[in-house]
Amino acid sequence: MIIKLWYWAITTLSTIGYGDFSPKSSLEKFIGSLVLLLGVAVFSIIMNNLMDIMREIRQLDAIGSPRDLSKWIAMLSKYNNGLPMNKEIIQRIEGFFDYYWSANKLSAFATETDMRFMSELPEAVTQKIFIDYLFKDFVYKFKHICRYELNEKTIMPHMDEKEFRVNMVELLKNLEPR
Repeated sequence: MIIKLWYWAITTLSTIGYGDFSPKSSLEKFIGSLVLLLGVAVFSIIMNNLMDIMREIRQLDAIGSPRDLSKWIAMLSKYNNGLPMNKEIIQRIEGFFDYYWSANKLSAFATETDMRFMSELPEAVTQKIFIDYLFKDFVYKFKHICRYELNEKTIMPHMDEKEFRVNMVELLKNLEPR
């Protein structure tokens, strides 16, 4: 009897429903209804837990989670003699981090795995990624600052010079949004 009940419940809950077993009496129909309701409830709980796990994994991957920032701000109030912080200060802190997290072009290289991957790329590819893709606007805006002193003459470096590109990548790796 138990095997038939499990077979019926699984085929019904999976929406296959072969129809070879079905409740006949009122008691069987009542128990069948309870089994179906319980099965749907258990399935919903399992799926909810799975979704919670997925959300937590995404939050672990997120750089600069606002949830962490709220915890940090709450912790600051402990050092303010337990008084809540001024709302204007909190808004300025949140505004700064929102800008920082959205404008940080180096966030793609946040983990050791990412940096190891970048270090294994050929130097020319790394230079292209940093100079010609990620920081193209920065290099263009500030190219007049990057000058060489050569025989008492100040010259503009050419973007194809190897030494210039190597030095520029080292500079760009240390940039942070302001």
